[in-house]
Amino acid sequence: MHITDTQYLSQGATARPTAAERTEWADAYEDSYRWLAEHGKERKVAFVAHTGDVVESWNSGATDRSVPEKEMQFADGAQKILEDTGIPNAAIPGNHDNLGGEDDTLFNETFGPERYEAQAQKESWKAEGAEYHPWKEGDNSNSYNLFSAGGEDFVTVNLGYSVTKEEADWAAGILAKYPTRNGIVLTHAYLKPSSSPDGRGGPFSADGQLIYDRVLSKSPNADLVLSGHEHGVNISVRKDVGQKGNDVTELLADYQFYEVGSDELGLTEEGGYGKDTGLRFGASFFRLLQFDLDKGEVSVDTYSPYLDNFGAHEYDTKGRYDGREDDFRVPVQFDGRTTAFTTDAMMGLTPTTKTIDEVTHESGEDAKVTWKGLKDGKAYGWFAVTRDVSRAADPEADRRTVLKHGGGSGSGSGDLTEGIVQHGVFTGTGESQHDDGNRPGKGHDKGHDKGHGKGKGHGKGKGGSGHGKGHGRS
Repeated sequence: MHITDTQYLSQGATARPTAAERTEWADAYEDSYRWLAEHGKERKVAFVAHTGDVVESWNSGATDRSVPEKEMQFADGAQKILEDTGIPNAAIPGNHDNLGGEDDTLFNETFGPERYEAQAQKESWKAEGAEYHPWKEGDNSNSYNLFSAGGEDFVTVNLGYSVTKEEADWAAGILAKYPTRNGIVLTHAYLKPSSSPDGRGGPFSADGQLIYDRVLSKSPNADLVLSGHEHGVNISVRKDVGQKGNDVTELLADYQFYEVGSDELGLTEEGGYGKDTGLRFGASFFRLLQFDLDKGEVSVDTYSPYLDNFGAHEYDTKGRYDGREDDFRVPVQFDGRTTAFTTDAMMGLTPTTKTIDEVTHESGEDAKVTWKGLKDGKAYGWFAVTRDVSRAADPEADRRTVLKHGGGSGSGSGDLTEGIVQHGVFTGTGESQHDDGNRPGKGHDKGHDKGHGKGKGHGKGKGGSGHGKGHGRS
């Protein structure tokens, strides 16, 4: 769920002249979280992102701190509705929350690290593997979250308004720290609105180029960017970011300037407007992003629970869009990175028919052979096939068995009628060392590499002798 730029709702909930008006402005904000409390579980909402401008009155040049403090107090109460759902979430400061990028103190007083550290202790967060980490102790102007959903693992890096090079490099470092997680960047001012009727395309906003250059281009696991700040929408899929084949989906959704008529709101008379007057209730709309991980796409719906309306575009005073930007699908490169890995080196081994040695042993006894003539510093790999002694040894059959049933290093696997397969890899060091076949091998010059023949009836039924045969390749 993506919500952003709720500043006019916070302002109206605290500053409108009548209680009835203040209630309407408050409901427009809080109804989004009430909807979440009622429907979040059935809609499988895994994470909620607020991308800034929680309040209105703490932008550049503001001097009266008491006004934004009241707005923050209201936003604090609204946030508690969200927190009571137990759904992992994050909020970042926009330019109206941090004095135009100059002071994050007010934001941290209400939305500081202690708030999210307390949430992270909830069982609902722990059940989703969700974590919260501020970028610096006591400072939630930037942060990151971990969570899991739909069988995938995610990391969000959350960058407040007026991103510095230091902050961007920190974000890139977090994404590099979790390369197997699908990365989401939450930030305030990334894209400018599209001028196309379908809401597609547009240039960077204030922090966009810096984030693109120093975060996205250096982070192949960054897949999605969500932002606000600029009044309108932008749907972009940027190709070959940082490297060929790396695509990033970028979504701007800021409805704060969209106006709803006072007649529709029932406020024309109450507010003393005299006639139907446009009021900035656009931030009552949020976006619900629903990911199809198998298809690699995201379905986006735009909805206002307060208005019970799916069509935000009809309230755009500039009439820029035709509704296709309210309900759409775009590709997203969440591509199963939970199965990825990093390593300093990789060695590929092809099963061979070269035999190290053969040994016959009783059931339950270890089969031990010595691999002689190995060279110090050279990489070697071995496999062993253990089968019932009644079956004749055949090096080519052993090789085919390994190709068909071989597991990872040190694993025992295979069809019991064909034989039990074990693997290992090691580097020669000139010293003797045992390898028990249950972990990646470290057998050396005269190392004893064992293939266990402990099966009870492997191949023929109820025990008896086993035949172990080891093969090696350098």
